Amino acid sequence: MGAGRMGRARGWTRRSRVSGHEFIGALTAAALVAVLAVARPVSPQIAAAAQPALAPATQLSQSATAMTDAIAKGFDFTVVSRSTLYAKSGGPRIQVPDPSDPYKVAGVADSYYLGASAARGTVSGVDYAIQMYGGATDPSSAVDINGLEPTLAGLVSGGKSWRNDGRGWYQTDQIPGIGLDPRTVALLPNLLRHASGATAMAPTALAGAQLPTVAAAAAVADAPGPMAPDASSFTAFVQPLAFAFDAQGRVAQLTVTMRNTRVTDFDLLVVTTITFDYGHVSAIPSPAPTLPPSTPAPDPTPAASQGA
Repeated sequence: MGAGRMGRARGWTRRSRVSGHEFIGALTAAALVAVLAVARPVSPQIAAAAQPALAPATQLSQSATAMTDAIAKGFDFTVVSRSTLYAKSGGPRIQVPDPSDPYKVAGVADSYYLGASAARGTVSGVDYAIQMYGGATDPSSAVDINGLEPTLAGLVSGGKSWRNDGRGWYQTDQIPGIGLDPRTVALLPNLLRHASGATAMAPTALAGAQLPTVAAAAAVADAPGPMAPDASSFTAFVQPLAFAFDAQGRVAQLTVTMRNTRVTDFDLLVVTTITFDYGHVSAIPSPAPTLPPSTPAPDPTPAASQGA
């Protein structure tokens, strides 16, 4: 599925209101691009026994220094970002489209799963790369990310930012992404230092281990990109963030639950899970092939959507 199709499928989420045939058609298109990612094996250290429990606030503060070191050394990451539409209390129910005709209504519901986006990426100091993936899938089934179709890609290398919408790389300051963009990466230590009201949660199962997990409130200013690199102005965290820690006290997984405030007739909730792989640092690719100088670069602005 091409980048343009994915952008059109998700573009409705930025409108102030959605209704009628426009909503039904877009809802069907969004459901067709549902993506679930199976993360690559995470660091071997994660499978080790979890470190002795620390006070939640101490766990967060100590991990901030570890995150600063990890960014300098580099790490790989995977992202799964799932979106679900909910009817508001006292508001209209959600019109579910007919699978055979997106302009017909098959019924109404109180919630409707729109789909998910998946990505893999690498952080290496100030350099950064991300590859997003798309493809129709059953949201209840695990999917091998290697079997999905690459869509958008972003790159920061040598102080320059690049984007690839499927036809080649071109320089731009509007690189795509979900979960972790360069600005959010740089703010991760601040996120860990500034998170407040930390409390212990049930452990998180990851890579054969039960990881100590902490819930803490955070400001969008400290984590602006879990929905998309340019989505902070319409992102509202609706519950504390969940931080799972490996045996070395590093954040192994971060889960953010948020609401897209540009959708007003319904509640559009997005749950983004970022898994950190400190055992691998993939090479930052070169921006090749580039678009020929005579080829105008696509304008990414119309694809203003989750992850675009």
